[in-house]
Amino acid sequence: MTIGIIFAQRRLKKANIYCISPRTINLSGSINVVCFDKTGTLTEDGIDMHGVVATENNLFQEVEPDILQLPQSPLLWAMASCHSLAIIDEELTGDPIDIKMFLSTAWEFSEPGPKIEDHQIPTLVRSQVKTTSSTSSDLKQDPIEIGVLRQNVFGSSLQRMSVVTYNFHNELFEAYVKGSPEKIVSLSKPSTVPSDFEEILTQYAQQGYRVLAVAYKPLEQAKWENVNNITREEVECDLIFLGLLVLENRLKADTTSTIHLLREANIRVLMITGDNMLTALSVAKHCGMIMKNQKAIMVSADPTQLVPGTKAPMLNYEYVNFRDPDEHKSPDFDEAGSEKDSTTVQLQLDDEYGPYHFAIDGPTFDVVRDKYPDLLPRLVVRGTVFSRMSPDQKSMVVEILQKLGYFVGMCGDGANDCGALKAAHAGIALSETEASVASSFTSKEPSITCVPTLIREGRCALVTSFGIFKYIASYSLVQFVSVMILYWIAANITDFEFLYIDLIEMTVLSITFGGTKAYPHLAKEPPPITLMGFIPVFSLLSQMAVQVAAQAFVFTYVQDQPWFQSYNSSWSEEHNYWSYQNSVIFTCSSFQYVLLAVVFAKGKPYRLSMFSNKPFLIAVLFVTVLSLYLAIYPTEPFIGMLDLRPPPDIMFRLLIVGIALINFFVSFMMEKFLVDYVFFRKLHSCEMLTCGKMGRDQYEQMEEELAEAEGWPPVMTPKEKKNANSNNANDNKLSKVVLQLSYKTDGTGLYTALKKRRTPSRRM
Repeated sequence: MTIGIIFAQRRLKKANIYCISPRTINLSGSINVVCFDKTGTLTEDGIDMHGVVATENNLFQEVEPDILQLPQSPLLWAMASCHSLAIIDEELTGDPIDIKMFLSTAWEFSEPGPKIEDHQIPTLVRSQVKTTSSTSSDLKQDPIEIGVLRQNVFGSSLQRMSVVTYNFHNELFEAYVKGSPEKIVSLSKPSTVPSDFEEILTQYAQQGYRVLAVAYKPLEQAKWENVNNITREEVECDLIFLGLLVLENRLKADTTSTIHLLREANIRVLMITGDNMLTALSVAKHCGMIMKNQKAIMVSADPTQLVPGTKAPMLNYEYVNFRDPDEHKSPDFDEAGSEKDSTTVQLQLDDEYGPYHFAIDGPTFDVVRDKYPDLLPRLVVRGTVFSRMSPDQKSMVVEILQKLGYFVGMCGDGANDCGALKAAHAGIALSETEASVASSFTSKEPSITCVPTLIREGRCALVTSFGIFKYIASYSLVQFVSVMILYWIAANITDFEFLYIDLIEMTVLSITFGGTKAYPHLAKEPPPITLMGFIPVFSLLSQMAVQVAAQAFVFTYVQDQPWFQSYNSSWSEEHNYWSYQNSVIFTCSSFQYVLLAVVFAKGKPYRLSMFSNKPFLIAVLFVTVLSLYLAIYPTEPFIGMLDLRPPPDIMFRLLIVGIALINFFVSFMMEKFLVDYVFFRKLHSCEMLTCGKMGRDQYEQMEEELAEAEGWPPVMTPKEKKNANSNNANDNKLSKVVLQLSYKTDGTGLYTALKKRRTPSRRM
């Protein structure tokens, strides 16, 4: 059973994919949904500075693409000092974003810095050239030096990092903070945040840029003696907002083609990232997770509006209006011209281009999990983009997918992906950092092309394991049938016949069986994933019926021949089982062991043809020739050793070979046509083969419920949103959609909507 896994592991190694848990190779062949991190996985590791958007008088200025043109100001000082870089082996190392940000300033980096009042400064950054002051453009300044005294490292849950510095220019202690725009704004003084913050952030995020915000705080009470005693909470509060860093994170060259390949194979793809929602949606749109004419619905929790009679925040369902400069805007979803009513909008959800996609962020995910736990499966089944997700939330998404019946693959490259990589059925790390320890597979090539390669090899290994299992099982059953038939006349297979079957036929064929390589294209239908399913069991039983019929026929037919002599159990011990029945049963079964190996060595669409497996092909030819020799014209050494009694009529011997050929044809056609074509491809979704509705996975039942659910999701169109906001501002009478759901347990953890009441708005 492990032969196929061993061969697959060797092939994966040649493809620069290393496995620390070989048993998961078969599991990877069952994957039907793949979760991807964004940064460094779908997009390039390297990142380019698009520009800096500074603030002045609480207003955003025009983006400045040339960082060297920035005046000396806290914004530039933050870019030069707010990072976690270090020099290792005379090379600047650290987070790629930090490196790109620091290098764009053209400042110098040195470790350690000078000593001030017996206090060692760990890191010193210095401007390379003399620059002009922002406050006095006519005066030249000496190079500015900033000492980094302490770092508060970045945390995925905190979404920020900070440093405490000493500025030699103004001789002040200052704190600089960098992180997600939403988090930095929440820590900043409202009076320092521009009023158009949301609009500017949305503008860059929709274009796929990665946006970071920076802020600072003068530490007026700090002194050399107590600066290291200031807590992180004291540093990261009441900040002065400085501006935005706009970074361009391009898709990897092979991301779009790989996503398309997976979708063509009916493998669901989704993104779980810690980045901004609109940035993630833009990447999902450009890489093909959300097709050009498909709709995305953003789900968000509104803490200012509560469901009547509860403390649960209202959930908003809103269309995402993609604004791509390379595409024409769709008038149906343009805020200025949307005149479509709710009925038309609902009909557009499930059009010819496929179902709608949900996009949900981390805070909303927590609200749904706590307040609407029965709604969570619906969102996950149709969810494609999960943004602002913490490491724990990434793991939760993977676990929920698994509970719904999905076989989940996770592909990521960072430490914040470790939990999800470990929780998935098959985790694939694209780096040799912490992620490679948590995941089952590590790709030396930082490209998601390893995902379809792994799935192909997993499917090949799975089909090989099933084939070997069925071959071993049928070999044992065929041999059992041979023994039981010969027991009818008080005979048996001789010791050397047993040895020939086990050592020569069985061993040679089973060892070379698993060497067939994976088929180069991903099929749309996954292979069977359970040995006790209808198709594998029917395959095994139908083959056994054919083999039993063939052995029973030759056993009875030989007794009707004129030259036949009955077996006498009283013969000497030297020729204890010497009989015509023994010889024809042994000859017939010898061919059956070969033909079963060929029948179960399936090729397309999961493996290449058996003719590509030269060792197996040679083994089949060798055993077949040897069996023909023993059946048609065995010589004395073999006759004596195997205790054979060949039929005296050469035509009868050829008849046995002809029966073996007919046996092979019937077995091959039954497996190829009846099992593979009729049952697997044509009737695979039949309730008889899936044990009815209860035999289907939960996500399949959920998809059916969603397809039949009228009026859900309750999407708010731009026009309705505008009217609702206007009504709420004027008279605080916001109309709502309230779904009164009664939940009942049906053994699957799913819920059923028993009662629904609808009012004009589109919220829940």
